[in-house]
Amino acid sequence: MKKEHPANPLDKILNSEHPAIKIVINNLEEHEVQIKVSEIIDYNANKTEEVVHSFQIDDKSCFYPAS
Repeated sequence: MKKEHPANPLDKILNSEHPAIKIVINNLEEHEVQIKVSEIIDYNANKTEEVVHSFQIDDKSCFYPAS
């Protein structure tokens, strides 16, 4: 039985009412924001899946990656 993919965690974060997040989201042209989150889903001992969630990823313009 396959598990459903979880909701994109970035949706909740980027739609947050937190003042710092709202400042950035409301002024994206002034901020260099790229987010990429990898999530490993463990179905069972024999099967896992990587689900990648991203925001504003642009292969032509990569900012300094942080981990």
